Amino acid sequence: MDFFAGDELGWRLDRCSLYGVGSSEKNVYYLDKGWIQTLVVPNEFNMGYQSMEAIAKQLIYHMDTTRSSKVNYLVVDREHLYDADIQKVLFPIVQ
Repeated sequence: MDFFAGDELGWRLDRCSLYGVGSSEKNVYYLDKGWIQTLVVPNEFNMGYQSMEAIAKQLIYHMDTTRSSKVNYLVVDREHLYDADIQKVLFPIVQ
């Protein structure tokens, strides 16, 4: 369900602060419009790399389990949405 759909949008925005996770088009649009105050954006490229590395180690060394790993992330607000380093993470294909 889209939080911003419907006629009660004004009522909802007056009574809460919203935060998002991820870098979907909707999340970035809502941040740009001021509907979301902050986004937490995980480094999805690094997450994929770490996953493939763990799978390769399991196959090579015949391991049954993997260890947890930390994923880097950015905290993005509206003021810094168009900073160059944030743009590289949010829109990597455009580069």
